[in-house]
Amino acid sequence: MSQPLATEYKQSKNAIIISYVLYRWFLACMTMGIIGLLDYLNYKNTKLSFESKFLIYVTGALTTHSKEIPYEDIKNVRVDQSIIGQWFKYGTVLISMKESADEIAFKYVHEPEAVRKAVQEMYVRADKVKLL
Repeated sequence: MSQPLATEYKQSKNAIIISYVLYRWFLACMTMGIIGLLDYLNYKNTKLSFESKFLIYVTGALTTHSKEIPYEDIKNVRVDQSIIGQWFKYGTVLISMKESADEIAFKYVHEPEAVRKAVQEMYVRADKVKLL
């Protein structure tokens, strides 16, 4: 009787590489999906509202943050736009306050110049009413 030969089996390098790549790809897709969902929720919940005496800025995805700003407390309104933003007509409207260094950045706004003009009109009107 002959002695059986010792046989050795190893894991497949190709299978390990493929499963590693697929696992990483799956994690990357899941992460991008979660980030995309949070960005979408933030997009749906971010707005700038004009009330009679206040400008209201609301933002947030999982938690909502709201800020009421009296028109007379607005110091300056400006627009930041990149070249791509100019091509696609979007930008950031920056609203600074008189009494504090606080600044609201309303990002990715369609037609930011129109928003800037609307805010300026409201705080100029508030200053005129205050003078009367």
